[in-house]
Amino acid sequence: MAKPFIYLACGSAAMSAMLCKSRLEDALRQRGIKDYDLRICRVAELYENVRRLKPDVAIVTAGSFAEKDIECPVFSGVPLMMGVGIDALMDKVVAVLKKKGKVP
Repeated sequence: MAKPFIYLACGSAAMSAMLCKSRLEDALRQRGIKDYDLRICRVAELYENVRRLKPDVAIVTAGSFAEKDIECPVFSGVPLMMGVGIDALMDKVVAVLKKKGKVP
């Protein structure tokens, strides 16, 4: 089974990205997902990175993207920034990963 590939896009891929990355890694571990590829980019780089690298899911903490504009499911990363609603976000992310056969 190929490991899940998640892109986390933040405004400048700096401090907020590190906070969100830490919370996302904790949430993945809590769901038993230990082997994954998690990459961070700036929102301005997201379209090109998704087009080239084909992640399973993108989580965006700044700006807005419609799924019709990008080639993978996109979720708001605001719960990761605020620390509220992370479980609901992770339910959606895990559902996509299961559908793609990336997690049991």
